[in-house]
Amino acid sequence: MVRTAKVFFDLFVIAVFLVLNGAEPQAGEARGKIKSLSADKGQLVLAEEGGAAKTFHLDEDCKVSINNRKAVLADLQVGEQVTVVHTRQGEKFLASEIKCKRD
Repeated sequence: MVRTAKVFFDLFVIAVFLVLNGAEPQAGEARGKIKSLSADKGQLVLAEEGGAAKTFHLDEDCKVSINNRKAVLADLQVGEQVTVVHTRQGEKFLASEIKCKRD
């Protein structure tokens, strides 16, 4: 019985370690203004509303839309307000969708 409890405890510790070290992607959404972008590198730097800047790398299937119409990263402009749907893998942010609303 003690051995079984130790095995479960060890598995729990390993699972917690993997989650805290980014083994599992963490989904999120960020809003802010585009600080810079590089269509050829597939990167976007976002100045979040809280003030921090984050670099997002577009995943292979990233969807970009402007006013709910299909677009590409190069169609976006520095200073525009966007919402980025992303996952986090370790220290890297992978964008799966970028939405922009223009007046």
